[in-house]
Amino acid sequence: MRAVPAACCLLVVCLLFARGDVEATPTPEACTDTETAENCEAWEPYCGSNVHVQTHCKNTCQLC
Repeated sequence: MRAVPAACCLLVVCLLFARGDVEATPTPEACTDTETAENCEAWEPYCGSNVHVQTHCKNTCQLC
C-alpha cells in the first residue's frame, strides 16, 4: 500500500522536471574576450567606438 503514494510522488516529480521551468532566466554570456589578448589590448582605445572590439573584447573593454 505504501508503494502507491511513493509512485504518485515520483510521477509528479518526473512531470515537473520534464516540463522544465518556463520562467527561468537565461544565464548571462561569459565575460571573456574571443579575440587574442594581444589584439584586445591593442584595440582597447577603441572600446567606446568600434563594434567589433565591443563584441570580441568584452572583458578588456569591461562591458560585462
